[in-house]
Amino acid sequence: MYVELLQKESKIVLNVINTHLFWNPQFEEVKYFETARLLEYILLNKNIKENGNLILCGDFNSLPKSNVFNLLMN
Repeated sequence: MYVELLQKESKIVLNVINTHLFWNPQFEEVKYFETARLLEYILLNKNIKENGNLILCGDFNSLPKSNVFNLLMN
């Protein structure tokens, strides 16, 4: 889910994206693909690029040493 929030006084726009990745630990590649698509969406979204203010949150169903975590952090 994606939403743009506008602070009326300052006119600052905050982009918020929430996700819930596939749960099954046996299908790491599905979570990796979902994360790649999410990052692609963020990078290609004109509004997010212009505003630059982004909060990315969600249930990534991934451990700190997972490929998903590595993709997000690097």
